[in-house]
Amino acid sequence: MFNPKEMIKQQLKNLIDELNRLLILLFIISVIISIFIKTFIADIIPFILLGLIIFRLTSKNKPARYNENKKFLKIVKTLTKPFDVIIKNKKDKNHVYKKCSKCKTIAKLPLPTKKGLLHAKCPKCGKRLSIYTLKQEKIEIIKKAK
Repeated sequence: MFNPKEMIKQQLKNLIDELNRLLILLFIISVIISIFIKTFIADIIPFILLGLIIFRLTSKNKPARYNENKKFLKIVKTLTKPFDVIIKNKKDKNHVYKKCSKCKTIAKLPLPTKKGLLHAKCPKCGKRLSIYTLKQEKIEIIKKAK
């Protein structure tokens, strides 16, 4: 059955990609900056960004816009790659992530139970990895009452 609301939602979902979201965010920031800074360049930048956003939204060449977004995502991924290990460390409380200096593999190691300097082996190349822990983790065994 023909539903115009669903059709509009689908079209907007296809039009507004990550690159357009960034352009919209930059547009809002540049408008706020142009309110406080009264220069010709600060006044022109929001109009340029708005023109680019409208061009991307109304373009009939969808494969070209898709390729632009793909290149943008590739650039973002290369820029955020060094921080992936930090993000994994923050989310995972049961493992330690250590990068091998020889083969650049990220090893996922169980959380150490002892305090001090501990060693592990890289799963890919076999190089010795050192892990230093400051505090001893307590492992509790809970027994069921009969």
